[in-house]
Amino acid sequence: MFRLGLLTALLVVAALLPPVAHADTPLTWGPCPTEARAPDAECAEVTVPRDHNAPERGSITVTVSRIRATGERRGVLFGNPGGPGTDALGMFSTERDLSFPTGLRAHFDLVAMQPRGLRWSTPLECDTTAGAFAVGALLRQACDVEYVDTITTENTARDLDVVRRALGENTIHLYGLSYGAALMADYATLFPHRVGKMVLDSGVAPDSRWLNLYTDRVPARMQRLHDLFAWIAQRNDTYGLGTTPRGVYESWSDRIKQESGAPAPVPPPPARPGDTPPQLSPWTDEYLAIDDALTKPIWRTSQYAYAGAQPSRLYDFIVFVGLYRSSSWPDIADAIRHGTPDTRTDPVPLFMQYVITAITCNENANPPAVHTIPDTAWNYLTGGNRIVAEANVFGSGLLCAGWAPVTQPVPWSGEKLRHPPLVLHQTGDAAAPYAGGQALAATFNARMITLDGSDHGVAIHDLPETDRNIMNYLLSGE
Repeated sequence: MFRLGLLTALLVVAALLPPVAHADTPLTWGPCPTEARAPDAECAEVTVPRDHNAPERGSITVTVSRIRATGERRGVLFGNPGGPGTDALGMFSTERDLSFPTGLRAHFDLVAMQPRGLRWSTPLECDTTAGAFAVGALLRQACDVEYVDTITTENTARDLDVVRRALGENTIHLYGLSYGAALMADYATLFPHRVGKMVLDSGVAPDSRWLNLYTDRVPARMQRLHDLFAWIAQRNDTYGLGTTPRGVYESWSDRIKQESGAPAPVPPPPARPGDTPPQLSPWTDEYLAIDDALTKPIWRTSQYAYAGAQPSRLYDFIVFVGLYRSSSWPDIADAIRHGTPDTRTDPVPLFMQYVITAITCNENANPPAVHTIPDTAWNYLTGGNRIVAEANVFGSGLLCAGWAPVTQPVPWSGEKLRHPPLVLHQTGDAAAPYAGGQALAATFNARMITLDGSDHGVAIHDLPETDRNIMNYLLSGE
């Protein structure tokens, strides 16, 4: 009687518990969230361990999108568009500004998993008041500490493998852009026998994860900014913003001051002969030498009056869009002329900031450059070069102050892969330095396609010859 009663009680309790989805449980597909919806996409939730090293600590969910192949199916391609902290769910949507090779839709089921910590998967929740301003240990304490410690690239890669199992696929192909390349490199190192072909687009060097990345890319970011000004100057007949990069910079700075009350928070590009006042044209070389020596100190001194000023929308538009995509440059030129009512960039959502910080601090392998902390603080307090200051907040370790790493980044290796990966990179990439792409290719003994350009990403742009190379690799290994 006692045994029967206990069994009955256990059955009743079990009936009251929510069902637990396992990797071998068929997925229930339905509509995707509105913001990530593609006309032909379907979405499902997959349950994964909160901590893959300690499954007994409970579970979370990740949302997965799938677009089925429209033609002869040649497998499944898992993708991630980067970040960390970037939504992945709608990356293959035709409504996104990402121009993937058309053959992908014909021959592959396209799968994207929303990474842990973000909306549509179990979000990382932090106290809004503290999280908006806190960094380092203060931010970590403001979050769900047990969950925030699991926000790592390795755990996200292991989530991908649970999704693979849930889809019933023995082998998958991988495409990773930017941070997504690091995620796929983790997966390929952990599960090489599950990987078919792998495309790593605009990735980072193994030893740059993560503090070194931000400071290493400053020279390319400044050069990219100057290239933008030069591009607009070459089209002065169209935009009327200046005939030299310096002239365009001054138009940009004037517009920023109109919007925010403070001029551009980065120094001007070097003067060119066209910047010489007409009355000094016989002494152009002397003028340029004097200008080169004095302009930056004068700019730096003038910035003290604007210390603490917030950048304008136009600054954000250039730094967060213009440095990544040259296709945005006509819109930027129009915004300098007319203001930014139609090109406003929203602030980075807090949940995205939380995940960026968690990844950076939880698995950082670089010792912080603590000797740069005084200069970093001085730059911020007195209105210094904001591109440098923002990079040094990471590189100096200030972002992670008191937040010790919980793990080491996965040591990448391609030794057990069946096919050498394909690495794509542009030489002037301002988000991921080209040297990082070269190091990534060497680590995986990969074939590398290099483009002489400065956009971030290769496969996401409409480049017919490159698209053919990518599809030939995925379909035939060539």
